[in-house]
This record gives sequence, C-alpha cells and structure tokens, in this order.
Amino acid sequence: MYWVRGNNVVDIIPWFIAMLFCSLGGYLLASSIFDIKQREKSFVGFSLGLVLYLWLVNVVGHFLSPTLTFLLPSALILLAGIFANRKGSKFKIRKQDLYGIVIQIGIFTTLLLFFTLIGRGLAIFDERKNLTLISLMANGDIPVHNPLNPDVLYQYHYGSQLLGASLVRLGSFFPWSAFDISKGIYWALSILLVYYFIRRQTQKEWKAILLTAIFPLLSGTRFLLRLLPNTFLSTLDNSIQLLGVSQDAGLPFSQALYADWVIGGGPPAGYPFGFLNGILKPMIMFHSGTETLAFIIILLLILLGKKKSRGIANLITAILLAQLALTWESTYALLAIAVVLIFIHNLMIRKISNKPLHTPLLTAGLLSIPIVLLQGGTITEMASKVISSIFTSAPAELVAGQSSGLFQFNFPPVIFSGHLGGLSITDPGLLLVGLCELGPAIFFVPVLWKWVCKKDDPEKSLLLPIFISGLIGILIPGFFTYLSSERDITRFSSYGLIMLILFLLGYALQKGKTIWKNVILITCIVLMSVGGVVITINQLSAIRQPILSEGIDGWDARISRQVWGKLETDALIFDPHSISWRAAVVSGNPTLLKSSAYSQEEVKELRNEPTINALLRYGFDYLYIDEHWWNSLDEKQRDQFQQACIQEIASVENMEDGILRRIINLSSCH
Repeated sequence: MYWVRGNNVVDIIPWFIAMLFCSLGGYLLASSIFDIKQREKSFVGFSLGLVLYLWLVNVVGHFLSPTLTFLLPSALILLAGIFANRKGSKFKIRKQDLYGIVIQIGIFTTLLLFFTLIGRGLAIFDERKNLTLISLMANGDIPVHNPLNPDVLYQYHYGSQLLGASLVRLGSFFPWSAFDISKGIYWALSILLVYYFIRRQTQKEWKAILLTAIFPLLSGTRFLLRLLPNTFLSTLDNSIQLLGVSQDAGLPFSQALYADWVIGGGPPAGYPFGFLNGILKPMIMFHSGTETLAFIIILLLILLGKKKSRGIANLITAILLAQLALTWESTYALLAIAVVLIFIHNLMIRKISNKPLHTPLLTAGLLSIPIVLLQGGTITEMASKVISSIFTSAPAELVAGQSSGLFQFNFPPVIFSGHLGGLSITDPGLLLVGLCELGPAIFFVPVLWKWVCKKDDPEKSLLLPIFISGLIGILIPGFFTYLSSERDITRFSSYGLIMLILFLLGYALQKGKTIWKNVILITCIVLMSVGGVVITINQLSAIRQPILSEGIDGWDARISRQVWGKLETDALIFDPHSISWRAAVVSGNPTLLKSSAYSQEEVKELRNEPTINALLRYGFDYLYIDEHWWNSLDEKQRDQFQQACIQEIASVENMEDGILRRIINLSSCH
C-alpha cells in the first residue's frame, strides 16, 4: 500500500507519456536555441523540459481542470520543441551518441531508485506540509490555498511539489510515494547536471566522475570540533543555544556533539549531531526537494549560458527564473540583487571607458518580474499584502529594527547556524565553531573570485552573477535575523555555500596550480566530505524500514484508495486525530483548523465533545474517523454518527487488531 492507488499498472502510463513529451520537447528546445555539447543534450533537455512543465502546470492550473492541467503542458512543450527545431538545426542523433545516452539513462535510473528508496524510509523536514500540498494541488487546488485554512491563498514556495502532484494525478500514485519519487528525480537530475558542469572544466572523464560522486557529500566540517579537548568545548556551552529540534535532546553543546540528532521520522541508525551542519546540509540530505529543484534551475542557467537565438532564449530563461521564484524565492532574490549590482557596475564602467554594456540575466530577469508577481506563491502573496497595505494604510515592513519587521539588523555580525544560533565573530571560541560550520570553502573566496572574473567566454559569463549572489547569501545571515523563523535565514547562506563548493570543484580542475595548492584543495575537499559520508551510511538504514509518513499507515492508504479525488473539491473534511492534516493527504480535500472565525480552544472542544451540528456549523461536510478517536467517545456520542442521515463514503475494519477507519458524509444531517 505504498506505491499506487490503482490496481492496474497501466494507470501510470499517462504520467510516463507526459514526461516523454517533456523530455523530447526539452531536448529539441535545448538543441535548437542553446549551444550545448552533444553529451549534455539528453538530460539538460529533460531538465529544461521538466522545469518548463512545472511552470506551465502552475499557470494553466489557475483555470483548467486537474487532469488537463497536468496533461496539456507536456504537449505544449513538445510542440514548442518541434517548432524551434524547424527554425534551428534539424533533429538528429548519431549512432555513436546513442551509447552515451543509454549509459546516462542507466545512471539516472540507478540514482532515481537509490534516492527514492532512501526517501521511502524517512519522514523529515516538513513532510506533512509537502504531502498536503501535493495532494491538494493534484486535486486541482492551483494556486494552492492554505491546507488548514482554504479561505486564503498560501504564501509558500510550492514549485517543487508540482511534480509530486503530477504523479498523483496522472500516475495514480499515493501522495507519499509521489513525493519520494519526485525527490529521487530531482536528486538524479542535479547530480547529472553537476557532472556536466564539472566535465566542462576538464578533459579527463575520471576526474569529472570522481568529483561528481563526491559533490553530494560536501558540507561543513563540524566534526573537527570533536577533536578539541572537552574542557574547551564546555566553556562554550553557555554561549551556544541550540535551536529547533537540536535542543530536543536537552544536552549542552559540548555533549550534543557526541549524541544523535533527535528528529522524528529519521533513519533507524540516527543522525550523529557532530557530523551534521546547520548552514548547508550535504545534498544527500535535501529531503524536501525544494533546494534540489532550485539548484537544478541554477545549473541550467549556467549550462544554457551560450545562446543561438537570443530572443527566444531570453524568454525561456525568464521562465526558468520565474519557476525559481516559485520554488525558492530567497535564491531568486539573491540572483536579482547580484544582477542589479553588476548592471550598476557596468553603467559606471561604460561612462569611463565606453565599453559595450552587457549584464547577464538582465533582460530575462526583467521579463520574469511581472510573471513572478502574478503566478502565485510567496512573492505574489507578499506583493499582494504590500499593495493591500498601501490602500488600507496598514504597515507592511520588510526590514526593521523592531519585532514588527521581517528582518532585524545585527551588529557585530555573526556566523549563523540553524542548529547553533548566532556565533559571534568577536569571540575567538565561537568564531572557531562558526568557521567549522562553514567549512574550508570559505577561505577560497579570493581565488574563486579571480577565477570567475577571468571567464570572458559568453558560455561562462553567468558564473559571475551566480558567484556574487552566493557571496551575498553567505553575508546576509551575518547581519540580519529573520524574526518570523530564525533558522530560515540559512536559506540564503545554504545557497551561497553550495555554489561556493561547486565553483571550488571547478577551480580544483584548472591547470597551472602549484603542487601545494593542489594538496590543500584535495585535503579540504576530503574534509568537507567526511560528514556526508557518515550521514550517507546512516541514511542507508532507512532503506529497510519503508514508512508512508508519520501518523499515516497502511489503513489510511486503503481509505485513500477508495476516496482520493472523489469528494467535492470544495468540501471540508475534519480529522480529530492529533495529526490533523492526515485527512487532507488521504482525501485530497482541505480542512479548516486555522481561522479567525473560531479559536483553537473551539477546535479542541470539537475533537473532545463532537456534535454533528457543531461540525456542520464550522463548515465540515466530511468526518474522518479512526479507532483511537472512536474509542474515546461515549455511547451517546457514537450514536449520533450512526443516524440515518449519515452516509458512509469509505471504511476499512480489522476486528482482530481493533482497526477502524471511516469517512462519513454529514451534509444530509442539516
């Protein structure tokens, strides 16, 4: 009961057809409009087609039926590819190229299976939110509304979850299996695109393969702190306040370094806290899929830097940027800042030397702005609130020194870790901890700056704005605190550090360095991979423990098989279980638990003292019953849910194990 809702294998064929159309269309677009190497065309094409598909799904989802929403974009991409190929170079694949394509497909499939099986055994990093969004969007809620308050649009980056939604709608997968498969696809594609980038930096295939294999393991070097005397580490305990789930173990910093990270839904072997990182998780731990898709888009911008047809290429690049904004708005903002800074610099240079003005991504960035403001997601909703505040005279501060703002300025600056908090750079002990969190890549910024600035080839001109955006990302958490959710400020530094590491691998392959530089580079890369190796080994234990999600089991899957997508799409379902979002995942219908119409105390009373009249008064048409809640009711309370007006929609029962799951329709009891 993990993989698919249907009983027939042909149910998944529509999704495969859609992906085939995306692949072919993306291949034709990439080959005709951009100047890329033959070995890159297959999966650069698939990646491009997939990103365009996700963006189009979001656009047409505003006004089309769910099935058409997920089918039509793939056909449009194929038609666009065919049209572009008529205008450009003719479609052709040489026989000698087929061998390479088959090998790449085999590698992609292997990576997809590996990462999907790992994801199948884990339920971490906001999985409940991801599963709910996937289920609701697959059922036609695009742009997505708040899963717990469908009266309002959701201010959230839901771009990566659209692929999971396509698997649910077109492939009849369950939301949990769709989520794991979509993450596996993102992981596999990102690794192949990293290989293409590294392969461009060297003529030696084995070096590119080796560094590509190492890349998903690279992160900071917190483990080095375990080599220090415990007496020294203990002196830092009062200065380091663990954040989030890192504090759940109840241990001081010096002891937490040697303990497991306490997190629900983790692997059986656990995550050793001393090998984790609070700034950049190694890519092997990108379990939300969001960071991975954003990284894919950045890699596409780099790989598609050399254009054959500038007009159409700028439009496609604008769409890539728009999807980046829908997926990870912080990265889009950093890139926008970098482009503006380069544009201002170029204007100043032009006044002095009359050099031709060229700012990579400027035209595409300008084209993307109206799309980003209208397409939905975080930036759209933030802009909507700002505009609304202008006309209603309500404050809409984004940066402020008080708690009313979104960001607060910090001085002196810190190195901020999502696990360890702000580490002051004026305290030598905390500075040492912060540098271990960042890892040695930070020390290579000067040489990487020189390397990037020497890239005059148009194919590589995008490295500069991306490198600058990464540096800005690393600096922002040092000077600003994100008041709404302190740990989320690391979204900026995480992006900055992963780009720094990627460029460091590219630089490591350049010729002309002294032997000592190469020794230092190799040593640093090995040190940055240690944490990822330990985490990977521990994550492998998740393969042998398949789980659907926390709070969802095989009995819920049986109910989902009966009801998903079959209830009225605007009907609300109430789940009295403590994991209140479960019913939304199982049915594809929203619930209403966060509303100004009533308090959380009233919700609690609705769980503990339920009546049909109260449920209907709050707008619930359906009720999801499980054995735990049912057994907590007295006889009188149970009787009201067995009246003649009650219609049973789905049920599973196992008397031997005491299992009971039911969905009932209350709407006839008015």
